Amino acid sequence: MGSRKGRDSKYGDLADYLEFLTRSYGDLDDPKWFFVREAMDRNPYSELFRELSSLGAVIDDTDINCDVCFTFTIQSEQYLTVRLSMVGPYAVVFASGSDGHGPLRLLETASQYGTTSEALIIDIVSRHNLKILSERELRRRIPIRLREGTPDSSLYAAFFEPDSEAF
Repeated sequence: MGSRKGRDSKYGDLADYLEFLTRSYGDLDDPKWFFVREAMDRNPYSELFRELSSLGAVIDDTDINCDVCFTFTIQSEQYLTVRLSMVGPYAVVFASGSDGHGPLRLLETASQYGTTSEALIIDIVSRHNLKILSERELRRRIPIRLREGTPDSSLYAAFFEPDSEAF
């Protein structure tokens, strides 16, 4: 796979994305979702979940009927949502208000840490060798037909939420 030099390039080029997508979905023109059940059975993020639990109550909000990721929500000073892809070693972290409402803020760089919990979550996810994707990466169009009549999808849809148009 592509370059592994430095945190920003780890698993982060188009060839890497396509390799993980093909390994999971099979034919990108006719993708299959069998890998979701297999990922649930393997439970690859149990240790990460345990570490997140040290920060406060964690809700497992994973929905295998709609998503291709594990979704964990932690309530601390605010609600923090960690999405861990079942497709490859990728993650996104969102922050919302103290009541769980309000606009979602994508956390992607150290300079964005508004709270200690945000910094700790980013650190935990990074220590598990997951690449936290930037907004630019999440918006990238990928040649995978997740919905009828669409020849491509955002990287976010392909790695986390196939029906989403969030990015």
